[in-house]
Amino acid sequence: MFFLGIDPGLTGAVACIDERSKLVWLHDTPVVTVGTRVEYDLQAMVALFAPWHTTSDMFPPVFVVIERQQAMPRQGVVSTFRTGYGFGLWMMLLHALKLPHGVPVLARAWKLDAGLAGIKVNWKEAARFTAQGLFPHAPLHLKKHHGRAEALLLANYGRRQHPALVESA
Repeated sequence: MFFLGIDPGLTGAVACIDERSKLVWLHDTPVVTVGTRVEYDLQAMVALFAPWHTTSDMFPPVFVVIERQQAMPRQGVVSTFRTGYGFGLWMMLLHALKLPHGVPVLARAWKLDAGLAGIKVNWKEAARFTAQGLFPHAPLHLKKHHGRAEALLLANYGRRQHPALVESA
C-alpha cells in the first residue's frame, strides 16, 4: 500500500511512501509562471495521480492525507484566498479521480504525531530536520524544502493512522 501526503500550498509538495516508510517519490507542488505570477499547474497535478486513476489495478492501493488549510491571524486577504484556492484544487482532484483519502488533517494533529507539537519558532526547519531523520535519502537539504518535509510527515501520519495497519499492529 502507498501513502501520499499533500502539503497543498504553492511551495508545498506531494510525497509517496510505502507501508514500510520507504520513500517512493517526492514532488514539489506543480506550478507554472504566468507573467509575473506563480500559479498551480493543473495538468501536472493530475499527472501525479493519473497512474492510480487510469490503471488502478496495476498499482498498489493508495491512501491520501492532505493538510486542512485555514486562515491564520494577520494573514492578508489575497494570501487567505490563495491558500483556500489551492486546498480546493487538491480536494477536487482527489474526488474527481476517486482516490481514497481521509478527512483533511489539521496541522496540529500531524505535528503532534511527528513530535513537533508546541514548536512555535522555526517549526518549518524542525519539520525538515525531523523528516530528514525519518527519510535520510529524501532530497531535503535546502531550507526551501520545508514543503517536501511536511508532505513526507503527512504521508507518514497517514501510514501510522491508517486503520488497516493500526489493526494489524
